[in-house]
Amino acid sequence: SYPVAVFTDPEAASVGMTEEEASRSGRRFRSFVFPLAALGRAHTVGDAEGFVKVLLEEGTDELLGVHVVGPHASELISEASLAMENLMTPDDFLRGVRPHPTFSEALAEAVELALGRPLHVALRKGSS
Repeated sequence: SYPVAVFTDPEAASVGMTEEEASRSGRRFRSFVFPLAALGRAHTVGDAEGFVKVLLEEGTDELLGVHVVGPHASELISEASLAMENLMTPDDFLRGVRPHPTFSEALAEAVELALGRPLHVALRKGSS
C-alpha cells in the first residue's frame, strides 16, 4: 500500500489499513497509540502534540497499518511503508537503529508498545 501524507499543522500520514478497514475486512487486530508527549525529541523542539498508531493482526503480528499525526509525520511514514512492503515482523522492525533523540524513535516506541514492552509509557492494567 502507498503512504499518504497531508501537509497540515500538525502533519498527518498513513500507510496500510485504518481500524475501520481492518474491521470490515474481517481481520482481528490490536491497535496501539504512542503519544509524542512521551518522546524526548518532541519536548526538545517544543512540539509534543500528536501520536503514532500501529495496527497489528491478532495471532500473526502482521503490521496492518501505521498512522502518524504530529511533527515530521510525512517523513516518518516512509519507514513504516518500507517495513510493511517487506513484510517485516515487529521484531525485524525493531532491529533498526535510530538516533536519539529523534522523532523516528516514535515508530519504534509504538511497535514496542504493541509488543507489550514499552520503554517510555506505562501499560494500562489488563493490557499487553
